[in-house]
Amino acid sequence: MIRVIKQILPALGILTLCAQVYAQDVWQLQAHKTKSGFTTSELLPEKFSTFAVDESSLTTKLTAVEQISTSNQSVLFPIPMPDGSIKNLELHQTNIMEPGLAQKFPDIKTYRVSGEDFYGHLDISDRGFHGYIMTPYGDMMIDPKVTASGQISYVSYFTKDYKPKGKSASPRVDDIHKTPSSDDSHHTHGISKRDLQPAARFGDSVLRLRFAVATTEQYTSTFGSRQDALSAVVTTVNRV
Repeated sequence: MIRVIKQILPALGILTLCAQVYAQDVWQLQAHKTKSGFTTSELLPEKFSTFAVDESSLTTKLTAVEQISTSNQSVLFPIPMPDGSIKNLELHQTNIMEPGLAQKFPDIKTYRVSGEDFYGHLDISDRGFHGYIMTPYGDMMIDPKVTASGQISYVSYFTKDYKPKGKSASPRVDDIHKTPSSDDSHHTHGISKRDLQPAARFGDSVLRLRFAVATTEQYTSTFGSRQDALSAVVTTVNRV
């Protein structure tokens, strides 16, 4: 038995090391950046971590999940966290666009991630990678931002830390219904852990809603093209 354990432990160490190396291949934590390091500082949260992404590694990982989308298998995907760490979650491809529209714009893709009280949605397009994830520490987002040097960096932050200029953060439903617990003394980025149980339940059925979204000419022109405007709509709907 001792010999078997000695053989298993090195193997587990190799698997852990491979996972860490792979995460670093996709995301690289950048040196601390302040709001002054970005072109749109007024659109940044108060607290955040900044990551660079390896586009090739990111594409390889997302392509892998597309190849097994018809099976019950899953792919672990590294999520860049607001504290600078990496969280590996199960990744599955989703389809929120109608099949005909998805075929017309194949570069717009959506996914969901889950694991260990984490659940969220990701999307990728010519506008970059976006994420919205519910975690035990609060809801978080991942968005691309342009640095002062013209490079693209990804900002990971908790939604509570995003306060538009001249406005205070609005209370969220899960905060209103939160009940005090012994975990409140433990904080991550100033955010207390919260009870993940929903405040209300509406049956055990999953409802699939179909709806159409129309945009104005001004909205489309803001993004420069119809495809980029559609990508922005998909990102918004995917976060609902």
